[in-house]
Amino acid sequence: MTSWADFVSQAPQLSAYMQHLISDDATGRITYVATVRKDGGPRVHPVKVFPAGDGLYLYMYPESPKGLDLQRDPRIALHAAVTPNPFESGELAAWGTTTVITDPQVRALASVAAPFASPPPEENVLYEISLDLVIGTPVIEGKPVHLRWRSRDGVEEDIGFGGRDS
Repeated sequence: MTSWADFVSQAPQLSAYMQHLISDDATGRITYVATVRKDGGPRVHPVKVFPAGDGLYLYMYPESPKGLDLQRDPRIALHAAVTPNPFESGELAAWGTTTVITDPQVRALASVAAPFASPPPEENVLYEISLDLVIGTPVIEGKPVHLRWRSRDGVEEDIGFGGRDS
């Protein structure tokens, strides 16, 4: 698993595209998160994921079912929301794990960077996302480009159409 900062240095095009999608006001800055429920089934919810310093974060209410999922099983999948025309905006998915952050300095940094109208409540749980696999399809000059980055390789690569397996 890899930090946001390492991902940015290893995959400049894909990380810039991810940053663009998770910050896009046209989608309300929404990213869909999938967690593993207690019964093993998937749980999917919209959240706001954001970078701050060297990390990639999200907040959840302490009693949130998806947060309780992550405390039991830290695996996570993300899919950035797409604009009304995905053939213009492309799409992006990522997989990784989460860690609860309690360090006051990191929490303060994340609170300032969080894409909310006011700071998140202090009792909210802050999760840092460590990335394992990111697949994105930015549209460049009207054509989709299929990019993949895996933490085990640390290399951004153009995988062509249909090369989406992990």
